[in-house]
Amino acid sequence: MPSKDYLLAYPIIPVSRYEPVVIIVRRVGAGGLIIGPVYLNQLLTVITNIMKPTTTTTTTTSNTDSIDPCYEAYYNYDVINHYFNSNPEPGVYVASTFTFLWATPMLTGTEYPTGILGYQDGNGSYLWDTCLLIGNTVAYLANNPSGVLYYLPTTVVGYEEYQESSTMYNNYGLEGYQVGAIDYYTGDAWYNESYTNALVADPVGATFNSNSWNPPSTSSTSSYEIFLGLEVAGQEVVPFIGVSISSPTSESISASTSPWDEIELPPGAKVLVPNITWTFNIGATGSNTGFPSAFEDITPAMTIFSSLSTASIAAFPIDFENYAITSRMYCDYFTYQTIWVNAEWYIVVVPQSSNTVSLASTSITLIPGNAPTGSYVTGVSSGKVYTPCARP
Repeated sequence: MPSKDYLLAYPIIPVSRYEPVVIIVRRVGAGGLIIGPVYLNQLLTVITNIMKPTTTTTTTTSNTDSIDPCYEAYYNYDVINHYFNSNPEPGVYVASTFTFLWATPMLTGTEYPTGILGYQDGNGSYLWDTCLLIGNTVAYLANNPSGVLYYLPTTVVGYEEYQESSTMYNNYGLEGYQVGAIDYYTGDAWYNESYTNALVADPVGATFNSNSWNPPSTSSTSSYEIFLGLEVAGQEVVPFIGVSISSPTSESISASTSPWDEIELPPGAKVLVPNITWTFNIGATGSNTGFPSAFEDITPAMTIFSSLSTASIAAFPIDFENYAITSRMYCDYFTYQTIWVNAEWYIVVVPQSSNTVSLASTSITLIPGNAPTGSYVTGVSSGKVYTPCARP
C-alpha cells in the first residue's frame, strides 16, 4: 500500500523514560491530514481503527451508467424486434408465445429506462425494478389418475441501484451492501393457507449458476451478466438477451436459499420452494457514482396451476435492501441509512383455451411501511454510531 494514501509512522520521540510516543500521519480525503502523537501502548488500537475503514473501502473515480435489465428486455423485444402484439394494461406486453410483465410502468405509468426512483435525498438516489417473462402456452407438469397439474415457464428478474451524491462522498460516506430476494417459500405458505390457488416454484435440481439462479456466489467481481429469455425442454420460447451489470469497483456476492423446502404436489410432482437471496458486498465510494446489482431465476421457474376452466392466482414476494454509510468523522461517529422494498407479484392466469392463457391481470404490489410520502419504497431508517478512538 502506498504510504501517502494510508499511514506514516515517524521515529519514536522520548517524551519520558517510560512513555515514548510516535507521530501518526493519516491522509483524509483529497486535501487533509490527521497528525498527532500516540503512546506506544495505544499504537495497535489506533492502527486498527485507522486501517479498518481504509482496507474495506474503494474510491471510484468514474460514474457508472445504469442499465436496467427489465428496460433492456422491453427495448429489445418491443422497439427492436416488435414481438408484442398488444399492451392491454400498463406493464403488460403480450407476444404470440410469451407475456412480459414489468413493474416500472405498472407502478409509475411510465417506461423509465432506469427503473423506479424509489427514494431520493441529499445522500443519493435509490432505484429498483423487477420483471417477469412467462410463456403463454400451457405445459403439463404431471398427469396421472390422481390429477393434472399445468405450468407456465417463468423467468424472474430483480434490479436495484444506489447513486451516491457528491455530498455523501464529501462527507466520507460509502455504499455498503445491497440485498435482493425472490421468495417462493413464502408464496408456498400462502398457497397452503388457501390465500392463493396456484404457486411459483423451481424444479428439483435448481442451483446457483448462470443457467439457473444467477449470479452465483463469488469472492470478487466487477461485472456479471443477466440473461432474459425462456427455454423449455431444449426449445426456446423467448429469445435470450444478455445484459451486463458493471460495478465501478470489485465486490463480493454471497447467495443462499434459506429457508427452503422440497414439496410434493398432489399428482406426485416434486418441486423446490426456496427463498433465493443475494447479498452484494460493495464497500466503495464515488462522487455521483451508481452502484447497480441484479439477480434472476432463469431455471426457468414454473407458475403451477390445476384448472383450465377457472382463473388461478399465484403470488410471491420480491425484496430489495440498500445499506449505506452516509457520513463519517474520524474518531467520532458515522451515520448510516437503510432503504428497503417489500413487493409482491400476483400472477393471474386466465385460461383462454385448452393450451393458452391470458396474464393481463397480473400485478405487483408495493407493501406500505414508514416510507416518506411520494416515495416508492417500503421503508427508510437511519442512525448514528459513535466510534471514539482509544485515549492514552
